[in-house]
Amino acid sequence: MLSPPRLDEVNLDSDWTHQRPYPPLGFRPFSDCEIGNGDTFGLYWPIGLEDKEPIVAETWHDSWELQPTFSCLASFLAARDNAEDAYPEAPSLAADGNSPRALVDAAKEAIRTQSTEVAVLHLERATAMLPEYTDALSLLWAQYARQGRTEEAIAIALRAIIAPPSFGMRATKALRWLKAQPDLPGQDDPIWQARAQLTLSYGGAKTNGD
Repeated sequence: MLSPPRLDEVNLDSDWTHQRPYPPLGFRPFSDCEIGNGDTFGLYWPIGLEDKEPIVAETWHDSWELQPTFSCLASFLAARDNAEDAYPEAPSLAADGNSPRALVDAAKEAIRTQSTEVAVLHLERATAMLPEYTDALSLLWAQYARQGRTEEAIAIALRAIIAPPSFGMRATKALRWLKAQPDLPGQDDPIWQARAQLTLSYGGAKTNGD
């Protein structure tokens, strides 16, 4: 995995090993800006982009979330150095134009004002930075569907369903939408083929068809 510039300016956990599903593979914590509640910032290499510079994410252990807050280590370091207290705030889109989290926040505002094309641009950028960004994928399929871009909406909905739960809520709305779509010739994705049987419900039962 590609190491980012200025890596020596953070205290990377050299003994970190993944022993449980959360935080997910690809996350490497560092101790800078820890506030003692169990959460931490860290580097995260998105799936398929391990040869690129990692983003900086933060853990929210209470909800088992990983927030993709900064687009790169340099952006985090700038926020850290400018923070009025010990904890850097999430950047605005003006401060970090490639922050996946800032892009999703901007997309939500665009959706609120019915600026669908603007929302799509932000969400496409967010999913380019973080292809497995569940929240962004779940918003993007809905905007594609609104624009009548059905094939693209199907492709994004399928990605949202298999995206990690640490990056957003389960894509149950996307699944319901997929179930309502007619069969497409040549569509051989296993999630698509099994969409009628899927529930995205886990726990509380001895067996689960999903």
